[in-house]
Amino acid sequence: MLRNSMLRRVLPILLTVPTRSLIAQSIAQSIAQPSVQVMSALILTIDGKKYRDSNRSGTLEPYEDWRLPSAAR
Repeated sequence: MLRNSMLRRVLPILLTVPTRSLIAQSIAQSIAQPSVQVMSALILTIDGKKYRDSNRSGTLEPYEDWRLPSAAR
């Protein structure tokens, strides 16, 4: 079992940017799709998941992707 002092030294190394990205992706995949309802915007369906096309571009922009963490949107 790791002691607290060793854990404090090892944890920042383990949580590098690629690791954080993988963690964020796995969390996003485990989140159930929210209900997408719109009055005037289009709904995009990509890989069987629905997204609101807020800017009506026809493409999924990062800020429209509910799977991404808020900091990435």
